[in-house]
Amino acid sequence: MKTTSLVEAEDSDNTIVEISFWADRVIETRSLTETDESVFYISKAGIERYDKANESTTILVESTDIKLFNIDSGFVFYCENYSVIYCVDLEGANQRRILSLDDIDESIRASGFSNVVVYQEFVYFSFSVGSYSYYRYNMQSREIEMFAYDAVSCFYCDNYLYYIEKAGKSFSIFRKDLATNQIELLRGDGEPSKDKPYSGVPMIDGIFLVDGQIFYTTRFPAAVFRLEDDGDDVMISDFERPENRDRDFANACIGLHNLYFGNTYDQKDVLYEYNLTTYEIKEYNIPTDTYSWREAKVVNGYSFYIVSVSGSRSFIEYFQLSI
Repeated sequence: MKTTSLVEAEDSDNTIVEISFWADRVIETRSLTETDESVFYISKAGIERYDKANESTTILVESTDIKLFNIDSGFVFYCENYSVIYCVDLEGANQRRILSLDDIDESIRASGFSNVVVYQEFVYFSFSVGSYSYYRYNMQSREIEMFAYDAVSCFYCDNYLYYIEKAGKSFSIFRKDLATNQIELLRGDGEPSKDKPYSGVPMIDGIFLVDGQIFYTTRFPAAVFRLEDDGDDVMISDFERPENRDRDFANACIGLHNLYFGNTYDQKDVLYEYNLTTYEIKEYNIPTDTYSWREAKVVNGYSFYIVSVSGSRSFIEYFQLSI
């Protein structure tokens, strides 16, 4: 474990050297995690923690083979080289090996772990990048089972898996009880989407969990909603543009205590911030186009997103929010 100041540090000869700004070191956005005290992210050095109060960064795990991690119950769970899942505490100590590909029966084992998420006593994962079917591993009983088929835009909350179905492309929200395996249709009609763009039925294309509240976006028409338990969902913003329906959708991303979203048709250089406490909406002028965002997040006052160049090439850009 290494700890260095963001402003200066000493090398082996006790000379002062400059350390790069933490946001410059982020190389992946899906795992980018913020708490009230810290920011956790993957750099070229491994998993790092930036402490907001003293403006220092700590390398929790040194490795060049970590692609994803998540934090649960005070531990950082990460997968190294797509083959072994480990955990450490929030100080980078007490490393434990959780699961390896070699532990899994060859009849279900594939090329490597992907989409690894630890929630409570289970490790949820798929076996390849781009797969939408999930297995889960019980860390107590050490049993593995197939858990979900064709789930996208998914997250775990209050003992449920929330997701949008991929295979049927129904553009509907489902949730699965983690204890009983019962599946419930929450929003949408659950029917195939072949005729939906022209039928007037909204297509739900994204769900988001922010500070315990659930939001979703629709296209045809484009809008952002806050999901309510009584079914009377609250529309936060409506971006319908009937004259240009093929680009009629909203792009949203999460922050620590706020939801952020953009209009993909006009005013693409404006990012909206929805405050979960006051329900107020603030506008930020941004130096990019929200239409092309991928895997965006707002962390510690900075917006991170992936930009595709050509083919499979992509890189991360970020900017500081300013009104």
